[in-house]
Amino acid sequence: MNPQCVWLSHLHIRHHEHVQGGKTRITFSNGKSLEVCISHHSFINQLHRTAQLRTKMNERIEARERKMMYLLYLREKEWS
Repeated sequence: MNPQCVWLSHLHIRHHEHVQGGKTRITFSNGKSLEVCISHHSFINQLHRTAQLRTKMNERIEARERKMMYLLYLREKEWS
């Protein structure tokens, strides 16, 4: 395991800010803060990519659910 590689939950990040030395301070929804060795610009880019991934995943899940509901509707219609 690499201690330099961390994963943070997008949902629990309340605030983030630039810190001297090319670091970023992240404040979580529970009020705790963490300084990470990544530039604020790079952190924002990663946060945006995470948001895009979450959006795509949610779109796919919703599309699958709609398809399942439609198939159930067709099956019920056949039985009627």
